[in-house]
Amino acid sequence: MKNMKGLIELNKLKKMAVVVIAIAALGGIVQIPISPNREFQTYAAELTYYEYGDWLYSVLSDGNVCITQYDGNDEVVTVPSQINGRTVVEIGQGGLQGLSFEPDAKREIILPNTIRKIGNGAFSGLKKVEKINIPDSVKEIGIRAFAECLSLKSINLNKVEKLGFGVFEGSSALEQITIPGTIKTIPERAFHKCTGLKSLVINSGVTTIEKEAALNAPALERIVIPDSVTSIGEYAFCYSREYHEVNEGSYVGYYEYTLNADNLKEYVSGRDSAAEKYGIDNGIIKVFEGELSTEIKLPINPIIPDIIFSKGDIDLNDSVDSSDASAVLAEYSAVQTGCESKFTASQKAAADVNNDGVVDSSDASEILRYYAEASTGKTPTWGYVADIPTKFGKITSS
Repeated sequence: MKNMKGLIELNKLKKMAVVVIAIAALGGIVQIPISPNREFQTYAAELTYYEYGDWLYSVLSDGNVCITQYDGNDEVVTVPSQINGRTVVEIGQGGLQGLSFEPDAKREIILPNTIRKIGNGAFSGLKKVEKINIPDSVKEIGIRAFAECLSLKSINLNKVEKLGFGVFEGSSALEQITIPGTIKTIPERAFHKCTGLKSLVINSGVTTIEKEAALNAPALERIVIPDSVTSIGEYAFCYSREYHEVNEGSYVGYYEYTLNADNLKEYVSGRDSAAEKYGIDNGIIKVFEGELSTEIKLPINPIIPDIIFSKGDIDLNDSVDSSDASAVLAEYSAVQTGCESKFTASQKAAADVNNDGVVDSSDASEILRYYAEASTGKTPTWGYVADIPTKFGKITSS
């Protein structure tokens, strides 16, 4: 394939039946039919598409590049960071939906750390893709960007600040997700029909959970909501069933909303918080004579600064092992090289297993020693047994 050409010849765009050019100034869309030997026409927006290898792209007003199409056959698709000297900063609307998804097709998409925005529907319907990284550079993910990604089990949102409506809607393989505090609002239907979703952990900093955010996610076992959340919309964690009845000779359809209570094992909320009120209003937390039930199946945690970590368990997998030591070493290395810490305050407290006030290689060594004892059938012990103080209370040694 040739590199950048002025205007692309349309007969090489095998998968495109129409070219859709968004005319921002007019607030509408113009569809231009393709003929075998006809070049792209440009209208008010003067938007032109270019070809670079297997990629189709456009040049943004700031001179950077927006990827709009991929027509290759790689199993692992690596999006370039530069095209002809221009920086790739965006995956456009429906940007990579040109991928083919046969049984031997794409399994992973790798994004460069130059990407700032993932557009509406950019990866929707990618049924075979199992892994997509989100670089720290990505700040915005558009409407239904990862909808119907049927093989995507997990994704790290890192430093994303904005999510679009229905961003993961219908991604039935998604099992767990953590919402970083950089995101202020979990949008409507963000996890609608995520039927495999078991764990939804929301970090401190999020303020709003919009209505139906996790509607029809019946597998949810764990929901963690921090005190920073002040608004939770209707049916945020409900399951809806459709019913029909005959009314004056006609069928009338309606939905009945019920709580995800069958599988839910843990509902973590702060005292006197919006999450506690939501839990009480929806029957998750029971109240008798003005007092919270002491037999609540779903425990309330009175202190949630972000997430409460057990000593040494940095990745929240309910065990202390080599992955926790690796996380500590990665944190230590990042801080030593001048990079920003990625640990929260409570995570640092849990990582400082020797209780010397810093997270470093000695903590990683202590975690590995603890893990070695546990792995050989011994009862593991910490070298330092004092409680770990934090400004949020205490996480006691175990």
